[in-house]
Amino acid sequence: ILTDGFKIDVATARREFYEYPAALPEVELSSIKKDLYRRDFTINAMAIQLNQKHFGKLIDFFG
Repeated sequence: ILTDGFKIDVATARREFYEYPAALPEVELSSIKKDLYRRDFTINAMAIQLNQKHFGKLIDFFG
């Protein structure tokens, strides 16, 4: 998504696994907590709620 010069990456919570080295990942839906757990422990391990009730609330299970 591009807005006012900013690039925002939006992704569905997912789980990835590889059947063998160098294989393309098998992708399945997952919980937000499991999705963030598989990411590195920097900004990629946080999320922001986009629903109307909690819009903008930071989700940081590991910080």
